Amino acid sequence: MTPTERKRLRRHDPRAALYGDAALAAVLAVVSCVGTLAARDGTLRWTTLALLTASSAALALHRRHPMAATLTVIVLACVYILGGHPLGPNFLLPAVALYSYAFHAGTRRAALVLTLSTAALVVSLDLSEDGIASLAWTAVFLLILVILPLFSARLRRSGAEAREHARAVERENQRTVERVAIARDIHDAVGHSLAVVNMNAQVALHQIDSPGSDPREHLTAIRDASARALADLRQTVALLRQGADPGGPDVRTLSDLPELLADIERAGVRVDYRAPDGADTLPTATTTTAYRVVQESLTNALRHSSAREVAVHLSVGPDLEVEVSDPGPAKGNAAGGGRGIAGMRARVESLGGTLSAGPAGEGFRVRAAIPTEETRP
Repeated sequence: MTPTERKRLRRHDPRAALYGDAALAAVLAVVSCVGTLAARDGTLRWTTLALLTASSAALALHRRHPMAATLTVIVLACVYILGGHPLGPNFLLPAVALYSYAFHAGTRRAALVLTLSTAALVVSLDLSEDGIASLAWTAVFLLILVILPLFSARLRRSGAEAREHARAVERENQRTVERVAIARDIHDAVGHSLAVVNMNAQVALHQIDSPGSDPREHLTAIRDASARALADLRQTVALLRQGADPGGPDVRTLSDLPELLADIERAGVRVDYRAPDGADTLPTATTTTAYRVVQESLTNALRHSSAREVAVHLSVGPDLEVEVSDPGPAKGNAAGGGRGIAGMRARVESLGGTLSAGPAGEGFRVRAAIPTEETRP
């Protein structure tokens, strides 16, 4: 359990709150009694100590019964004043009670209770033996016992609302990031498989009409590609339902590239693949991102290029360098508003890498530099 979680647990533990309130009441009792005793040169009536102690004890219930505790303290304070007991530290107890009530009650109710309580204290002062209530005292009481508590409570509530709003925004941003990541996975996996299916279907249809041709190889490729698409889709749905780790054992990495390239070649596009030994032993995040870059680049080549050959070159230095290119020319439907390149760039940049994509002669080329270290910026 983290320190933050322990702190939150203590905050919501009713026993801890009760102990804390009891400790606060004891401290206030000692402070008010000792302060009053010092102001009276060490002589006090027992009723003075009794009233101060009773008021302090009532404050122990200020969290569980805020209204009852506040009214009890105010009534005892009025009795204290009207009884001619020494003034001074005794005002600390109603001040604490009213501040506490302002924090626990709604603004309107707190304003009413604080105003009436302050009025009761002022009237008690006016009716006491000293009769010290005046306009100045009334103004001071209103400021200390009404305006400041309400203002402080409002600031606290505003701060709590702002923090809760910030947490809500953070949670929503996290959900958005997760949705975008899942959508990108679906786009990469299913989009590629459908492109392979479409290419093999076109070839198979052509072979059906050609005497002596056997379309079974391409039909088998359609079956395999659609099966992989379904498997990838099930894995993605499992992430949504169970919150599973996207970096789990079923994630695609560079070790799965031969199967991906075989799909492309069965569709009638030759692949010039070059990769150094050990490239598939790099960190999983690096090889997974590289796989998705190659997959999306090959999908775009199938959909938008007339080339019958694609080059996939990998090299390892400080970064894993990935280059996928085709000689073109582009098909007539090459223009489009897809998000494949944006998705690749987001994947690479999330690891601190860079990606560029654009025309190369009549063809198209994608280059990515993916950091190979486990610790990235």
